[in-house]
Amino acid sequence: MPRLGGADAASPSAPGGVPSASAGVAEWKATFARLGLRPIDLALLGPDVIGDDPVKAEALLMQDPEIAGMLADLVPSKAQIGRTSYEVKYAKAFLAVANVGFKVDPLAYLYPEKRVVTRL
Repeated sequence: MPRLGGADAASPSAPGGVPSASAGVAEWKATFARLGLRPIDLALLGPDVIGDDPVKAEALLMQDPEIAGMLADLVPSKAQIGRTSYEVKYAKAFLAVANVGFKVDPLAYLYPEKRVVTRL
């Protein structure tokens, strides 16, 4: 997963910023909610954004019944070869996190290009 944020930070985030890897699931859920993100976004991205060990991060997320259910629902899709609903959901969640604070039209590139005809 591409890393988001500054790798050159000299100190942790200010209070109310990104929780530490040792924070509980409730704190991560609250942070995602404050940013306008959904619990499914945390279920999809949490293993990659909480700390440096995705296995430990997923174990932490499994402590929350709501997130644990979402993770369990994603298992069959993750096991498939090829494009899966997991990949599509992951991409949407990643775009949501990457674009926090920006107004983005996710369908903008699906509209036909307007052609301008000039006559000489």
